[in-house]
Amino acid sequence: MVSISSNRHIVDANYIWQRRKKVGNIVGYVALWLGCINTIWIWNHPSSNFAYNGHANIRSQIRAIEQSNGDDGAPPTESYGYDNYYGGDSSNEDFDLESNAFNPVEEYHSKSIFDVQEKLALDTLDSSKSIGPRFQCLDAIRKRHHDVLTDILDKRNVWGDKILLVDPAYHGNVGDHMLTLGEIEFVKGLKYELLQCDLIQGNQFYPNCGDFSEYKRQGAKIALWHAGGNWGDLWRIAQDVRIKTFKDLLAQGFTVIGMPQSLHYESKDLEKQDVQVMKENIAAGLGLSSPSALNKNPGKKESQSRLIFTWREEESFEKAKKLYPFADNRLMPDIAFQIGPYAPIRPTDLDSLELKDIMLLLRDDHESTVLQDRSEYSIRKMLEKNPKGKGITFVMADWPKRLDIFGLSTNPVLKEYLFSDSAIKLLSLGRVVVGDRLHAAVLAYLSGLTVVYIDQKTKKISKTLGVAFESLDKCRDGKASRWFRAETLEEALGIAIDLSKEEAKNSYA
Repeated sequence: MVSISSNRHIVDANYIWQRRKKVGNIVGYVALWLGCINTIWIWNHPSSNFAYNGHANIRSQIRAIEQSNGDDGAPPTESYGYDNYYGGDSSNEDFDLESNAFNPVEEYHSKSIFDVQEKLALDTLDSSKSIGPRFQCLDAIRKRHHDVLTDILDKRNVWGDKILLVDPAYHGNVGDHMLTLGEIEFVKGLKYELLQCDLIQGNQFYPNCGDFSEYKRQGAKIALWHAGGNWGDLWRIAQDVRIKTFKDLLAQGFTVIGMPQSLHYESKDLEKQDVQVMKENIAAGLGLSSPSALNKNPGKKESQSRLIFTWREEESFEKAKKLYPFADNRLMPDIAFQIGPYAPIRPTDLDSLELKDIMLLLRDDHESTVLQDRSEYSIRKMLEKNPKGKGITFVMADWPKRLDIFGLSTNPVLKEYLFSDSAIKLLSLGRVVVGDRLHAAVLAYLSGLTVVYIDQKTKKISKTLGVAFESLDKCRDGKASRWFRAETLEEALGIAIDLSKEEAKNSYA
């Protein structure tokens, strides 16, 4: 036993601490200098595999932050470094997709349980659960998708039989992957053969786009730029990459169609800067003398014939017409409405899970307006405050948590990591869905679930659904279609309490 009165131990301890501190400082300085030298080298030796990704060289240095679960045969993976946007995404350089992983085109998601046209033809269609109005609405939205681009895409004699999809999303953000699947269904319906290439969102399921010459060689003349909510500065990396590609795409002779986007800039200076850089790249790609040529009729007309931007929000559309008069700007519903429809997948005894009254799908990032209340304690307090809230059960999650809830693999090359049945199962854990993610609301709608949504920072849910639901008068009838909007989380819970009791009473769930 060591005596606490012994000064020797105190002196030795202080001496050792000082020596360790000095050595630690020296090691730290050496590591810092080595890191700076390495960064400078990487910056000056860009990898040709990531021609448009300024962060890709750094990304390739980050090793194996995720491991496979043990049984799926996948090697360690690399991080993209954009976990919030990509939902905890990882890339894999060496994985043999043909022998080990699913086919992202053929096995990508839960198969539609209904054919919309066939179901609409049935006289016995049961509209008591909102299925009838929703099917009619989906049919109208999909016809509108086609109508917006029919003057371009129906010219098969001009375009041939192939279309290139640029940077489709194959990562853990379920909504982004739903958009990719919507694009696949859209192109499939037009009877084109789809080619795909990766820049930053494709998780290397497909080859890198390079300068797009390979896809020109294969016969593609139209390039669809992947849809989403990343045009602007909310999720900057995607916008930087997109702007840079316009030069090569146009130079290779492609007509470029931007699939439906939301446009939002916090910084007006960056908004103006992006317009200028975009014009420079477009002018160079078209072989024009200078960006100013896009302001005059011949250059402007040529650019508009080769560059079509579609927008899923009225506000984005109106703003784009002012910012990008050199492009052909069009209003088009969110492309995720091309997938489904589905049925709820309720918990079973095998899941060891119980059906709750409310499923809260709440985002956990800087787009949230309810982040301060995103806790089980806060939710319970709000429910208890409501006279009808006693005994109401709930579960709260964001997309990545479904992997833990259902005991699924977190390996990014397996289909459960993307949009699959598990996303529908997650929403189906509640009689009513309350959420602030756009594609949680869309998927609930596609799956016949009652949904109450709260807008995120830019109000893109209301704006996007507003454009989609303009397709048919019945779409706007939220009560008939079982979708509802709330201003606050507390209001959403109040609405959900009443709806969940109604669902239980009528045995909808």
